[in-house]
Amino acid sequence: MTLHLVTGGIGTGKSLVTTGLAALGWDTADADKIGHLVLTDEAREDVADRFPTVVTDEGSIDRGRLGAIVFADERALTDLEALTHPHIRRRIEELAGGEVVLEASDPSVDLLDVATTVIVVDAPESVRRGRLIARGMTPDDIDRRMANQPDRAEWLALADMVIPNEGSLTQLDTRIATLHTWLTTR
Repeated sequence: MTLHLVTGGIGTGKSLVTTGLAALGWDTADADKIGHLVLTDEAREDVADRFPTVVTDEGSIDRGRLGAIVFADERALTDLEALTHPHIRRRIEELAGGEVVLEASDPSVDLLDVATTVIVVDAPESVRRGRLIARGMTPDDIDRRMANQPDRAEWLALADMVIPNEGSLTQLDTRIATLHTWLTTR
């Protein structure tokens, strides 16, 4: 398995980098989307048992309510990760039979030990906050989510390659092209 992990803090532009690599022909996947599938499938019952207030009348998990709980309570987040991460990792391992670029906002899914390459997308906190507010997030929600992620120095320490993303989309496209070349010539 060759797994190229694209990660970084919320609002850094991981999705843009992953989408750019997909446009260049890479097989890509999104760990967050896999996590959403896990919440509707194999982890749904366990999550519903642990967090009964997030279950809708139809029996599904309300991710918004769940997020409000776990991003305000470190123990609740740890519990959720224990219930979902083994299933997320298994699904990722099934996907990664060949070579895949995986976007993951949470490096704690135990992917670092299987990743061939860790690519960290980086942007200053002020830029990230501006992007997140433009997406409709409140400052309090941004603070809670950032508090539950590694700080910038921790992200950068994980990196085999850092993709700075503080500027224009044209600059980012150039950096994605450089990343593509780097990955294909390794």
